[in-house]
Amino acid sequence: ITEFVTDLRRDIANCEFNVTCTCTANVSAADIFLRAQFIRGIKDSWIKEQILQSELVDFKDIVAKAIALEASKIDSIQLSKTLPHTTSTEEIHRISKQEHKSRRRNGISEHQNRVRHNSNFQRNRSKSRSQI
Repeated sequence: ITEFVTDLRRDIANCEFNVTCTCTANVSAADIFLRAQFIRGIKDSWIKEQILQSELVDFKDIVAKAIALEASKIDSIQLSKTLPHTTSTEEIHRISKQEHKSRRRNGISEHQNRVRHNSNFQRNRSKSRSQI
């Protein structure tokens, strides 16, 4: 992006196109041209969409946003390469079944585990009510 901006600025360096806007501001046609050519020349469609959806008008702001988006995208790609892939549902089910089997081997069924949890909950609940 920065190389492209440099090339655009070089190509328009000698242009002195100024237009007086109806709001009496001096608007540079060169700036409008730069902005249009810059957006048109962005190769990454996602970055181009983000720029077009933003309400930025100033060329410097548009370039800054494009550079930030490009850096963000590069960082995201690098990060996704270094992080382990998410676990598949088959792996999750396999792990759950292994845990279930190990509980059974220890003599505790899922039902017994729930009953034990509920009785502890009821006991703690009745203690807290008696203290009120």
